[in-house]
Amino acid sequence: MHAATHEEQPLLVEQAALGAEFELHSLWSEKKARWHLYRGIRRRDALSVVIKTAPLAASEALLNEARRVVQLSHPHMVRLVAQGRTKLHQWAAYQYFPGTHLDAACSDPRFSVAARVNILLQLSGVLERCHQEGYIHGALQPRHILVSRGGNIRLLDFESGTPGGRILVPEDSSELWFAPEVRNQFPVSHGIDLFGLGALAYKMLSGQSPFGQGETQSIHPFRSAAAQVPMPPPFREALHGLIHSCLAIQVSDRPVSMRVFRETLQEIAARYSVLPQSLLRPSKSSPLGFIVDGPKPAFPHNRFGSPRS
Repeated sequence: MHAATHEEQPLLVEQAALGAEFELHSLWSEKKARWHLYRGIRRRDALSVVIKTAPLAASEALLNEARRVVQLSHPHMVRLVAQGRTKLHQWAAYQYFPGTHLDAACSDPRFSVAARVNILLQLSGVLERCHQEGYIHGALQPRHILVSRGGNIRLLDFESGTPGGRILVPEDSSELWFAPEVRNQFPVSHGIDLFGLGALAYKMLSGQSPFGQGETQSIHPFRSAAAQVPMPPPFREALHGLIHSCLAIQVSDRPVSMRVFRETLQEIAARYSVLPQSLLRPSKSSPLGFIVDGPKPAFPHNRFGSPRS
């Protein structure tokens, strides 16, 4: 054994303090990150959890995220189960969700177009709830969305702000998912989440970026992009209009709300029988009233889900 370095000492103090309440199994962290992420078990009830920590001096975002998760309390959001502080850190514990990141799920060809559309409907539902409460997610990226084997999702990372504010693009994030007003440091609105959802929809269904060499001013037509999964041509054409409206440079040219996006997508999917009744069944846990059944794709898990194999 070696003596703890100056950098390791705070981490050991943190782990010792958390160890009184949780059995810690693993740790994800980066040297530049403001936070650490632990996987573990809560001792009093054996609940599987993921624990996010931040130094007290940089804990505002973590506290804001915890408050928003509690206030929104949506079935497709991670669930806060405990929070507290140690001498050096603030922490928040979320219930473990057995899922993988969105990009890994969509890379499996068995993940049907119906399952992908259902994910978009779930996403628009939880984002609609955020907007109703006056919040913006502002960071829609595949790594912030977990997908279970049954096609249900959990949306992560609610650290962003409110309409009229500004959102910084994290250093470790691709600008692909951020609206022009975010990258240009203009005041933001709910329209930035519509832009992010449009970029996700394009990538989920085509496997490609909508932008030419990362420039949002040059958008490849969705109707002519390669399809990652088979789609009926009329359905693809109808999606072209919806996705491109979300990716509009001007906020006023995007759908007026997440509800409009969700209802339009539902209408398109129903019109072209992309969500046949054989794939749908009632679900009390879903605000949309259904989840997708059928073959379960196999893919690796990560982060708030299982560790990668």
